[in-house]
Amino acid sequence: MNVIYSSSLHFFARYGLSLTVLFLLSAIPSEIAGFYLQQSFAGNSEMSGGVADLFASVLIEPLATGAAIFFIESRDQGEKLSLYDSLIKSTGIYFQLATSYLIVFVMVMLGFSLYLIPGFYLLYKLMFVEFRVALKGESPMEAIKASFNQTKGACK
Repeated sequence: MNVIYSSSLHFFARYGLSLTVLFLLSAIPSEIAGFYLQQSFAGNSEMSGGVADLFASVLIEPLATGAAIFFIESRDQGEKLSLYDSLIKSTGIYFQLATSYLIVFVMVMLGFSLYLIPGFYLLYKLMFVEFRVALKGESPMEAIKASFNQTKGACK
C-alpha cells in the first residue's frame, strides 16, 4: 500500500503544478464558451444551459486531455515537451480526440441511465480510449475495441 502512496506523491510532485495550470487554462475558455452558447440559445432554461456546457466541454476538453497525455508521455520518455507544445500537438488529432470523447461520454451516460453499475462498468472498460487515440494513433472505434480488450479479464 505504501508503494501506491509513494507513486502517487511522486506523480503529483512531478506533474501536479503543470497539469493544474493546463486544466485551469482549459476551464476558462470552456466556461466562457458555455456562457456565450447559453446566451445564444433562444430559451434561457436550465436545459439549454446544460446543453451549452456539454457542447463547450466537448469543444475544449479533448484539447486539454490530449495535451496532458502528450505532456506526461514526453516527460516519461525523458523529453521536455512544454505545455504549449503539448497543446499544439493535441490540436493535430483534435477531431479524433473529440470524437472518442463524445462516443465514450454518450456510452457511459447511457450506462448510468441503466442504473449505476453499467455506467461504472463502461467507465472502467473505456478508460484507455483517449490514451490509445493520442499515443497509438488509433481511430476512435479501434481504440474503443482495444480498450475493451485491454481491460478484459481484469474486472471479475
